[in-house]
Amino acid sequence: MELNIFFVLFFTEFFADMGLALKIFVLIALVSFIKSNLGTGPFAVILMAVVCYFVLFDQWKLFGGIYVLYIMFFFGLGHLLVDFFFVAQHAPGEDMTHIPSHNMPRRMH
Repeated sequence: MELNIFFVLFFTEFFADMGLALKIFVLIALVSFIKSNLGTGPFAVILMAVVCYFVLFDQWKLFGGIYVLYIMFFFGLGHLLVDFFFVAQHAPGEDMTHIPSHNMPRRMH
C-alpha cells in the first residue's frame, strides 16, 4: 500500500514540475517573440507583461494545451518534410532520367 502511494505522489509531483518547466519555456518564447518583433520599448514591455500574465496565469489550461499541440504538430511536420525531401529513397524501378545530374556526361580531368 505504501508503495502505491509513493508512485502516485511521485507522478503528481513530476507532472507539477513539468508544468512549471513548460510555463517557464512558454514565458521565454513569448518574451523572445515580442522582443524580436517590437524591440524593448515601453509598449513592448507592457505587452510582454499583459500577454505573460494572461497566458501563464489566467488562461494557462487553454494556452498550455494549445502550445503543446502546436509544438507536437510542427515537430512532426518538420520531421515529415525532412524525411520526404532528404531521406526518402526513390521507388525501385523508377526512371530517373528526369533528374538533370543523371543526364549530364561526366567530365574527366
